[in-house]
Amino acid sequence: MRCRNKIKLMFSGFLTLAFLVLPVQDVSSEVAGPYSFGFNLNFPTPAGDTTGVLKNGFGFGFDIGYRPENSFLGVRLDVSHGTFDLTSAVLDQIQQADDGWASYWGIDLSAVLTPRNAKVVRPYVQFGPGIYYEHAEASRFAGGGGVVCDPWFGCWNYNNTEDVADWSTWRVGWMGGAGLNFEFDYGGALYLQAQYHYIDNTNQDIELVPLALGYRHSF
Repeated sequence: MRCRNKIKLMFSGFLTLAFLVLPVQDVSSEVAGPYSFGFNLNFPTPAGDTTGVLKNGFGFGFDIGYRPENSFLGVRLDVSHGTFDLTSAVLDQIQQADDGWASYWGIDLSAVLTPRNAKVVRPYVQFGPGIYYEHAEASRFAGGGGVVCDPWFGCWNYNNTEDVADWSTWRVGWMGGAGLNFEFDYGGALYLQAQYHYIDNTNQDIELVPLALGYRHSF
């Protein structure tokens, strides 16, 4: 709960900065159209009780958006993916497990708020519901192993393992986020983005904060 309060406070401060402090100027609609497509690499960090379940991960995402000309309100569909190692605390609860990983796919539909007019730097905030696919596996060392060599990729070590647990589910959740577009001519923009994902699970809710760097193009 403390983590969620901090994140809400961060979003509120960002919104105040975005709409009251940053200078603005017109952006030509001939350059940037109402539709957008973006993609990113991100680093999802567990938050709250999830820190005891997942280690820091790596992911990617892309989005499709629409914002009418001279409007402060738009809509965006985000698709995100992340992969994590399971913590030792989780592995200790699974009989014979000595390694494990988890991943998710998220599909979120959010409202996006941004100034009607913006300078080269365009801030935005977003919020909306989502559906999530989660998968986790745990395995144990089964003995054996050795070295495999390939004429194209060289040699690498391998170990024999077997799965001792396998779990997957579809769940609902929600996402909030904030970001900065660094816009240039012809509708292109680099962006920095922070999001908060909350996935409603039966036994253990998942909280993630992906930090992303990406490219977005308006047309």
